[in-house]
Amino acid sequence: MTELADFHSEFFQDVLGTADASGQYLEDSFFELFCESLVDAGELETADRAHYARRGIRVDGYGGDPLTAESTLSLIIMDFNQATEVATLTATDMEAIFKRLTKFLENSLTPQFRDSLEESSPGFGLADLVASRWPGVVKVRLFLITNRELSARVDGRTAGEVLEIPVTYSVWDLGRLYRFVAQGHGRED
Repeated sequence: MTELADFHSEFFQDVLGTADASGQYLEDSFFELFCESLVDAGELETADRAHYARRGIRVDGYGGDPLTAESTLSLIIMDFNQATEVATLTATDMEAIFKRLTKFLENSLTPQFRDSLEESSPGFGLADLVASRWPGVVKVRLFLITNRELSARVDGRTAGEVLEIPVTYSVWDLGRLYRFVAQGHGRED
């Protein structure tokens, strides 16, 4: 068994244990545990859970208020695989996942979409935050957190623009999480 496979197994057990101990869904525990490392790595100030998924649109959380994060809007989507073996995330899978997150971002800027959401839902709260903070946003970072291993290195590349605001992709796959944890939590380059 490789070190990555061992790490995958341990991390998965942590997710199961946390979910069991706190009565959370596995996805919520995965988000919480994985995002602790993103905060430790200095990628995000905070990571707040706000799940919304419907018809080709998805978001799982965000990196706090852009007002307090150098006018950067950080949105998080997760890909949680419950397989016991380390699975591979292809570039095609990754593109499809980011497309769903980008769609949430774009739709959040339309009153029709926000009006269609239940006001008490996390999706509405996040869409409303995105829309209200948008005039001050100078950069958007889209994070994909996954316990699969990315087949190709694509991190930090530009994903284009949304209404003339630059958007970048940041992928934290199992390998990157493992390297971060193994090096004793120093900020990854």
